[in-house]
Amino acid sequence: MRRWLWIILAAVAATVAASLFGGEHAKCSAPFEECAKKIATKHAQMGWLGVDLEKHESGHLMVTRVYPGSPAEKAGFQAGDVLLSVNGVDYTKENKEALVKAKEALVPGAEATYLFTRKGEKAKVVLKLGTMPHELLAQSIGEHFLESHVQTTTVAK
Repeated sequence: MRRWLWIILAAVAATVAASLFGGEHAKCSAPFEECAKKIATKHAQMGWLGVDLEKHESGHLMVTRVYPGSPAEKAGFQAGDVLLSVNGVDYTKENKEALVKAKEALVPGAEATYLFTRKGEKAKVVLKLGTMPHELLAQSIGEHFLESHVQTTTVAK
């Protein structure tokens, strides 16, 4: 019940934000409730590291944010770390299929080994993946709702 309360609050916040801010986005063809359930199910099945990532100039992934209390924080990850591999599979375009398979094994409670660089030095960490907190799940659903379900128009000044 508490989880759905967060989801509903996120949806309401997204609706209010959409009425205040303009923008054009493609509409999602599925009903919002169906999308919310799919997103919640997907995230429940995925192991959560607790970082935001962006593509690094090297082609690998760079940590831009570490969430407090996350497995990544507990393992000592820091913003600026560049992830080279997970469970022995390099984060590169050439390994796209292998990465998809490796990610399937990254479920809540699974152990994952990450190789990364920090300030040019390589390091390895082994950690246990968690589940995404309800607040972040609600935020994710709210963002999807805002971007894909709300018809917005540009506000004239």
